[in-house]
Amino acid sequence: MHHLGIQEMEKAVGLAEGQIIRKVNVFEARPGEVETAIRECIAEDATIILALSWANGEVCEKLAAEFPRIIFAHATGIQSNDTNFTNYFGRIYQARYLSGIVAGLKTQSGKIGYVAAMGKDNSEVSGGLNAFARGVEQANPAATVHVKVIHNWFDPMGETDAARALIAAGCDVLARHCDTSRPQLELNLLFLKIMIQ
Repeated sequence: MHHLGIQEMEKAVGLAEGQIIRKVNVFEARPGEVETAIRECIAEDATIILALSWANGEVCEKLAAEFPRIIFAHATGIQSNDTNFTNYFGRIYQARYLSGIVAGLKTQSGKIGYVAAMGKDNSEVSGGLNAFARGVEQANPAATVHVKVIHNWFDPMGETDAARALIAAGCDVLARHCDTSRPQLELNLLFLKIMIQ
């Protein structure tokens, strides 16, 4: 969605294609890769840096102090300063609330699973989870939401294990706030096995 937004911004502001420097597939789990990508943008005369992942916050904070004439904007983060570093995020809790209503209407077991990347110390995840649970409660007050926290944004095996544990506990609807769709894949595989039998 950022990419589409940037394309529209280019048209609206009248920027040429070469005025936007894009770094794609920067894997934040590799030490230094995010910082290298941002430094490359600065070396190419970028004056505004948009960092699009929670894990980019500390790097942006460090580089904002080092490059006070560059504007840094960090999606989903919490760090900022009073001069050249801010954060932003959409109202994701609204969509989570609506998906909670759907989950509450769809469950037959009354147990809904939620795979969370981070725990209660992360406002993005906990706020979304709270909104989801409120949506479930609105649609189905008897339903319960069971949460597995994996303490990692990108952990396909951890997400798979969490989904399997929730399914084993009787959850028949799964939601997630993590980087892959593994929880839904596990639930789909279970339903496929049931249908084949």
